[in-house]
Amino acid sequence: MDKKSLNCELIAYCGFYCGCCPSNAEGSCSGCRARGTGCFSSECAISKGLYFCSDCECYPCDALIQNEKSTVLSKEWLIWKKEQKKST
Repeated sequence: MDKKSLNCELIAYCGFYCGCCPSNAEGSCSGCRARGTGCFSSECAISKGLYFCSDCECYPCDALIQNEKSTVLSKEWLIWKKEQKKST
């Protein structure tokens, strides 16, 4: 299924589902797709013309792993994912 045909307005560039975020529920944040950039993942994905950070051929990159606030995914999982990608 084409990602653009999905309703992805509440899925951030980093993959986080904004609909489950308390800030979104309170109305103080509409998500990065609605309000524009503001974090490493969204700025990087937008600059590369990607719909999600994980669409990048370098995912997960060292910058994503080293930048604490670049994604809600755990650093340990990102390192594991990178190792799995190397072994394939």
